[in-house]
Amino acid sequence: MNYADIFSEIIISENFRNKLESINQNYPNLKQESFIRNTLLEIINKTYSHSQLRAFAEHPREKGRTDLSLVNLIDNSVFKVELKFQFTKDDNHFEKYNKVVVKDFETKNSDLFIMIVCSFENKIKREYDKTWGISSNLSRFHSDKDVWKENLKVCFDGFSEKACLEEFEINVSKPYLTNYIFYLLKRNIENN
Repeated sequence: MNYADIFSEIIISENFRNKLESINQNYPNLKQESFIRNTLLEIINKTYSHSQLRAFAEHPREKGRTDLSLVNLIDNSVFKVELKFQFTKDDNHFEKYNKVVVKDFETKNSDLFIMIVCSFENKIKREYDKTWGISSNLSRFHSDKDVWKENLKVCFDGFSEKACLEEFEINVSKPYLTNYIFYLLKRNIENN
């Protein structure tokens, strides 16, 4: 079983898209990394409830906490996943984001690095926040420039010998149109 494919299959599912929309409806004023991680964990544990495979958050704790892991009792294996949730203006439009990927993918020896980039139309987001009196102002982390896409491409290209990259885009409409791009950097099996 290729554990990385489990995540790809979940992310492209209608069930996950619906749960992502619910997260965005309920937590539009927060970074949503932990909610998305927990959703992935819950889907995996429900799907594999009658097997020897189980997902855990914040485990194992080697070289820092691992965001999410899959533990298989049959072969005592641990598949480690690091997640990042970012907005398009974060880390100077991801200009030198490779340092983050090196830390979370290479230094922690993760099997999968999932980066979620969230974007929305600033004007609509500000109007929504104003209507509800939300002061967190996540719009300040969002860029109207597309330079972040090229910066990420350059960043991920630096890992092409060790891993392959998959990209999935999900749009949700509630409470306002929000775009999520999931980048899955999967360690090549022969490099394990």
